[in-house]
Amino acid sequence: MKRIAFSIILLFLLGETGFQLFAQKILVVERPGTVKNFKYEPSDWIKIKILPSGKILAGKISGMTDSSFTINKTTMVKLSEIGIVFKRRWGFLFLQQVFILAGIPYLGISLINGAINDDKPIISTGTIIIGSSIIAAGAAITPLVSRKLKVDNENWRIRILNFDQMPLLAPE
Repeated sequence: MKRIAFSIILLFLLGETGFQLFAQKILVVERPGTVKNFKYEPSDWIKIKILPSGKILAGKISGMTDSSFTINKTTMVKLSEIGIVFKRRWGFLFLQQVFILAGIPYLGISLINGAINDDKPIISTGTIIIGSSIIAAGAAITPLVSRKLKVDNENWRIRILNFDQMPLLAPE
């Protein structure tokens, strides 16, 4: 009987400790009236534009308070100052990297192959066109890599959800 009581108390303490360890603040950029939102936690990468100065800041979120957050442990940003949040589009970023990382080796291997085989010209015109086109496609995708979320409380709004102060049980 003592063993069961000890096990129950131990599970309760471990469960309570685990809940406290994972309680945190989350930065949410949401579209009002819809379920569309993007969440940022501490250590997530973020890129924003500050409205009054037009300054663009990017880096990892290192800390959050109720009305501000810190980027790279140095710059504190108030939520009211944020004009635009740039959201990375991982699919386009991956596609851009694939194109660039495929085009450069394609041209490099063709150059080495032409030099080894003593070809004249070393790289044919067709190879240059194909390799350059692949690299240019990667560069052309650059505007699609990030999406601008204009924070004006009409299109998008930003706030910090605080899960540190949530009650364990709802009041009756």
